[in-house]
Amino acid sequence: MQLESARLDLGHTVNFGRPRLPGSNCNYGLISLPYLDGPGLEWFLENQRKTRCLWLIPITAGEASFAKHHGLASLENQFEQGNFNYMDAMRPSVVY
Repeated sequence: MQLESARLDLGHTVNFGRPRLPGSNCNYGLISLPYLDGPGLEWFLENQRKTRCLWLIPITAGEASFAKHHGLASLENQFEQGNFNYMDAMRPSVVY
């Protein structure tokens, strides 16, 4: 059996298979830009090698589904409208 590797990139979601913390609805992760830290954190250059640093934001299954059907920009708009707190693992979903 040959295994193929998958590359994660901006806008992809990952199913953790369980909540981030007990009682949390966040059982997925979203690969996103490091917005709070600004563009200076996104790219790192050392010894002529460029590395991209992205966030893995815990999200709910509903938010992952919304991103799949409507796109990353639409989900991020929902985050902004819903006063999304990146650090709150116990937060409610911003989509219903």
